Amino acid sequence: MRHRIYVHVTWTTRGRELLIDDRIARFLRRFLCTVAQQERARVIEIGIVKSHLHLFLRLHPSTSIPRLLQRFKGGSATLANREGHAEHCERKWAKGALGKARSE
Repeated sequence: MRHRIYVHVTWTTRGRELLIDDRIARFLRRFLCTVAQQERARVIEIGIVKSHLHLFLRLHPSTSIPRLLQRFKGGSATLANREGHAEHCERKWAKGALGKARSE
């Protein structure tokens, strides 16, 4: 039997500050898709606005959701700051994430 696990995850910038510009959004799209693939997940849809983002993912049953989210949030903030994608201020995400899962 083939499993299909779908997850909708959203998280915000720290303090809901308007920190996500077009440059950061392009970086996030590339980064999040790469990390998802490494963690045996697939990004089906990404929605990004200035203060938060939404991801609709398909997960493999062995995918560790806490590890995936840590890599998404921690990895993207660290890399964006280190590589200079964050020109005017340091990128920080709010603590925690909201998500809903559905399996078929």
